[in-house]
Amino acid sequence: MPQTNSFNPCFSEIIPTPDKGQISIDWYAPDQNEFSAKDVGTRPVALFLPGIAGTSAAEYLRTLVPLAYGVGYQPVVLNYRGLTSTELLNSRLYCALNFEDLETTLKHIKKSAKSDVKIIATALSMGGTILAGYLTTRGVESLIDAAFMASVVWDAEAGARSLESGFWNRDINKMMTKSLIKIVQRHRSWFENDPKYDLKAVENCKSLRNFDGAFTVKMFGFDTAEEYYRACTYKDKVHLIKVPTLVLQAADDMMAKGSEIRLLEIHFRN
Repeated sequence: MPQTNSFNPCFSEIIPTPDKGQISIDWYAPDQNEFSAKDVGTRPVALFLPGIAGTSAAEYLRTLVPLAYGVGYQPVVLNYRGLTSTELLNSRLYCALNFEDLETTLKHIKKSAKSDVKIIATALSMGGTILAGYLTTRGVESLIDAAFMASVVWDAEAGARSLESGFWNRDINKMMTKSLIKIVQRHRSWFENDPKYDLKAVENCKSLRNFDGAFTVKMFGFDTAEEYYRACTYKDKVHLIKVPTLVLQAADDMMAKGSEIRLLEIHFRN
């Protein structure tokens, strides 16, 4: 199924999921004629996980993906459910806690490769939270050989509070919330007749906490946004990561304060 993305992928794949849904991945090569599915495994794979509403069309990936190819990797981007032009086949989207679609993608890449291809995961923002969940849960059984994570929210509750304070943070909070509302609106036919969703309340959300309370927790089985945030907080679990991992955090990151970064340093050193 062809897809249109900013970095002009040489080809896209639709991957069926165990719950009868589907996700898409976009493979990259500068010359669209020099790479196809049969070539998977000829280079180590650089798998990219975008931010909260990001896809392979994200501006930052237009820089990172060609760089990865230039240093010898075969880049591929995971597009979350309901994004790009991939049709939503059931009423499930995605969230920061759930890594099932990531694991499905990893198994697909391993199966497609000619050999035991190495996979290096690069994850940004919410993609990093998804990756942290996978790595801390799977440990030595991880299908990822090494990881790089940037601007990850290691304490989801603290990150939500930070986004609710200060003019610029609140403004960005509203912007991210609007992007999630648009995703729900695009697929509203899946939710408008489900009594657990109040789409009017969802569309009136002004913050990520509001959105998670009105929508995310209802989809993924939590009672409150705070319960969901506790479940996807990994600041005390980094010692469970068993593959080489590089974490890059800005000291003034709006969702990860300096105290959290120092705590991460302690855990990684131990």
